[in-house]
Amino acid sequence: MLLVSDQQRDVLPTVCVKTGEKTDGAIRLRAVDSSRAELLTILIGQAATVGAMHALRRPVATVALPVSIESWRLWRARLKTSVAVSAIGAAFAVVGALRGIGALVALGVIALAAGWLNRVRSWHNAWVGVRFRAGRGEFVVSRVHSTFDIEAKALYSRAMVAKSKRPGR
Repeated sequence: MLLVSDQQRDVLPTVCVKTGEKTDGAIRLRAVDSSRAELLTILIGQAATVGAMHALRRPVATVALPVSIESWRLWRARLKTSVAVSAIGAAFAVVGALRGIGALVALGVIALAAGWLNRVRSWHNAWVGVRFRAGRGEFVVSRVHSTFDIEAKALYSRAMVAKSKRPGR
């Protein structure tokens, strides 16, 4: 878990969220306050999930995650492959439908499904899930490297100890 207050002060773990190797690189993601954030992201994608939750007036926040260049490249390459396969499938399906070629439509639908399944598999294996808990002021990050998890827990613990030592508590 990462705290919103740590994020606001640019306090992050120093290791990659996926590989656990030291990194000074980071990316920013939008996270939504929904118990189904990961499921929605895997089904319809990050941007669509954020858009849908924003339209439903659910809290959305930006989280910074430390990511190594290698992890980012791997994720982006897998995502690009999925998009390319899906685009080819969509093109086949549309051309087949316009020309009345059932086999081409079927091939397009199969390619679309393969692109989507590859994106789901890639997201699950090469990327992380992020959920925003607005009421608690924290981000829950799943499918992370154990080294990242240890550092994130240490940051969280330090923040909770500091919070308990404040005057008036």
